[in-house]
Amino acid sequence: MEQNPGKLLRSLPRTSASPDFNIALHERLAIEEAPRRSSGLLAACLAATLITALVGGQYVQTRRAEARLEALRAEQQRIAIELEQLKELTAAYEPVLFVGETEEIELYVDLRESERSRSNARRIQPASTQIVTDF
Repeated sequence: MEQNPGKLLRSLPRTSASPDFNIALHERLAIEEAPRRSSGLLAACLAATLITALVGGQYVQTRRAEARLEALRAEQQRIAIELEQLKELTAAYEPVLFVGETEEIELYVDLRESERSRSNARRIQPASTQIVTDF
């Protein structure tokens, strides 16, 4: 005898669940849905925390860059002041040219003297423009 399992299942008497089963099932479903609702709130809180951390990090980085820029500007100003002071100190020595030195002496040429003697002597030319042909 060949019987269809579907027909056999339909032939069984129908039973209904007890009222306690239905209540217990609804309570359990309500408990399982509660974490799902709070997981959305948790995700929103995590996203807000992440955004706050990123914005805070960007703010700190910007403040550090501004402080570094300010320190560089202050250093530049100190260097400019020192350069001006150095120029003032060396203003009297500007027309003096260092030629070289030996173990015993340092050689300088006072260019003010050469300016005075230009009318009497031939013009002074820089060594880089002189052509040496001695081989």
